[in-house]
Amino acid sequence: MDEQICTAIAAMLAHIGVKVDVYARTKVKFFSEIGYPNYQTSFYLLGWTPGTYDAHNAFYSLIASRNPQGRSQGNAGGYSNPRVDELTEAMAHELDKEKRQELINEASKIVQDEFGFIPLHQQVVVWEARNRIELFQPADNSFYLRWVRVE
Repeated sequence: MDEQICTAIAAMLAHIGVKVDVYARTKVKFFSEIGYPNYQTSFYLLGWTPGTYDAHNAFYSLIASRNPQGRSQGNAGGYSNPRVDELTEAMAHELDKEKRQELINEASKIVQDEFGFIPLHQQVVVWEARNRIELFQPADNSFYLRWVRVE
């Protein structure tokens, strides 16, 4: 429902004087336009849940400054902060769990304080189950039958 979400957000932004033209297209066209090397967007919808659930993936792929060698080619908005880049590199190599979490926390605070990204929509995953069904639902919105037990 990406197009419907974008249309609803555009209507809400119109109430505060921000005009947004919704331009829906297929995934292939969308990513070739907003991603490396084109970056032809000023406002976009993106969902991201790394298979590892690790914060470093989002920092490396979406938040750190763009780097032609591969880092943050998904940073369509062009956000850039040298300290966030340093923290992203450090968290990739830090093995101490508490120290690594401190790096993630510092980088997250910088991005939030600078409004590097303004999240406008959080997808809600709605599941229903019966008492005789046990299941594990991971955060990436995937559904594996091997994790379902029916009594």
